[in-house]
Amino acid sequence: MSDRIQDNGSDEATTRTTSDPTADPEHLSTTRLYVIFGGIVSILLSFLPLSPVFGGIVAGYLEEGGYRAGAKVGSLAGVVVFVPFIFFLSFMFIFATFSIGNHLGDQIPIWVGVVLMVALAAVYTVGLSAIGGILGIYVNKEL
Repeated sequence: MSDRIQDNGSDEATTRTTSDPTADPEHLSTTRLYVIFGGIVSILLSFLPLSPVFGGIVAGYLEEGGYRAGAKVGSLAGVVVFVPFIFFLSFMFIFATFSIGNHLGDQIPIWVGVVLMVALAAVYTVGLSAIGGILGIYVNKEL
């Protein structure tokens, strides 16, 4: 069972089978490589403001397809950046708990702050990387 699928940002339609989401394993492996590469660029440029945008641009530029594909590869590059942040935040929270000695895990405002910080970090990294992926596709197609 195959359907013609057209990405909103691309000019051509591709034929893929709806029963097998990995119809092109070579494209899937290169997309993974672009995602990791974009995430590494974001991490290396983390000293710059809005660094996830740059990683998303790199991943989107390398990925060929429409704007939806660029947003997807960019947001996945943002997830690659977000995972080390979670480990760093967890380490800092545990370190603060042991160094202060005040049972920080028992206080509700601390947990609310941690959840808000994680949510804002997710929006920052994943959202800005998705925007960068769209920009990368635009740069690849138009310039």
